[in-house]
Amino acid sequence: EGELDLYTVDHFRKALVAALAGNADGLVLDFSYLTYLDSGGLALILRAAKALSGKLAVVAPGERVRRLLELTGLVRQLHLCRAVPEAVLSIKAMGAE
Repeated sequence: EGELDLYTVDHFRKALVAALAGNADGLVLDFSYLTYLDSGGLALILRAAKALSGKLAVVAPGERVRRLLELTGLVRQLHLCRAVPEAVLSIKAMGAE
């Protein structure tokens, strides 16, 4: 909730490392309440998407965050979803391919 920036990126990094260390088949990031995303957060999201071979879904980013994901081209590396259940189904469907 809030901002993913210089002050919060280390906490986010630790959470991503823990999730990836668990050999996850995919990952859902719920950005429903994320209001700001800086380049450090974008870099971590890109690394996670690559580590998961694109099996990464982002839930309900606000307009500002969505626009940033579009401008950077990161939307091609992940799946944007409206709700967590949709994101989970999306990840499961990718695993079945």
